[in-house]
Amino acid sequence: MESSSSSEKTWWGGMAQARTRIQALADVLGPFQFLQTLEASETPNKDLLRDEALAEAIRSRLLDPQSGRGDDNLCNWLFDTYQTGDPDLQTLVLGFVPTICGAYLPRVARKPEEPLGGFEAVLLALYTVECKDRDGRAIVVNIPNLSQPSLYTPRVLSSNPTPMHVGLVSAPLEPQNEVKSTKRAIIVGIALELFLRKIAVMPARSKIELCVCARQWAMQGCSWVGQVDEIAELALVGSGASKGSVSGKQITEADRSGGASLLNAHSLHISSPEVERWRFGLEHEGESRVHLPLQILRPLLKILAHCLMAPMSFVELKAVASAATKALYARATHELIPEAILSTRSLLRLDQAAKMALLATTSASLSTPKPRKPEILLTST
Repeated sequence: MESSSSSEKTWWGGMAQARTRIQALADVLGPFQFLQTLEASETPNKDLLRDEALAEAIRSRLLDPQSGRGDDNLCNWLFDTYQTGDPDLQTLVLGFVPTICGAYLPRVARKPEEPLGGFEAVLLALYTVECKDRDGRAIVVNIPNLSQPSLYTPRVLSSNPTPMHVGLVSAPLEPQNEVKSTKRAIIVGIALELFLRKIAVMPARSKIELCVCARQWAMQGCSWVGQVDEIAELALVGSGASKGSVSGKQITEADRSGGASLLNAHSLHISSPEVERWRFGLEHEGESRVHLPLQILRPLLKILAHCLMAPMSFVELKAVASAATKALYARATHELIPEAILSTRSLLRLDQAAKMALLATTSASLSTPKPRKPEILLTST
């Protein structure tokens, strides 16, 4: 009985906290009908994440040219909402990481002196909570050592055992009170890392938007934006994805001619309304490049890998993830970033292999004759 009462209090406390945040959001956005519906819900903290009208209203405000300043009430609401510690409310805030980073990074690159304290406060809230959770510890991984005997054979005890190889995944986080230019990459990278941890429950709109942002960040201010496809083709040279019964040229022709509907949706030039609604105005020459160090690229590439390879990823998501990967590969080859080149090249080859398998399966199903139904002859008696 005691545990049941405790869970009931937790449920009631979470619902009351969510309703308080909804009332505070109504003061920021105005008395929208969807906010009244959410406030009357029995599970408002979960419904907040799934409500498309709410997401569109918040996204439109965050993308406003005047947003992100220190007195931005919406950024203050996101900051306070994440500080509640409620997992569902924190997931809601993480769902807008693509929008915040998509507006913040290009504006910082364009005008480094522009005051964007609202965006930075939200990013710092995410970073601070993660910093406290890690408690000054680094994230490491044990790397197998080939000089060690097999795990399946008895080990010979030695007075001088071979030391374990330890790889550093993430260095210890240092507390930050402001977003300095030298710490911006790690703070944004932590926000993307937290988004990655919750990507399984993130709505499709958030994942599509992040892929579109990644492509924009890679291409902004670059003179080679019209050659991304040609550069990406270099990643497939000599790979197993370029061999076999179906060639890359056949895939390109299928995309252009519309022969296979699934591949058309998976092509680079997709024009699906579900994707177009999240498309940003892509800036090319004349704009400052968005700085993409490894602290940002590592979690970004993990997110793209999930969008490309996850079994439940739909074709529109795979299309924008593939387009973003091609742009990042072109950016990495021009800036000579070995780790990014190897990662993006591997993703492109895996994506190409998946397309080839899909096209081969589709072609085989179309060429296989369907069995004829037996004819039934009706005779009169």
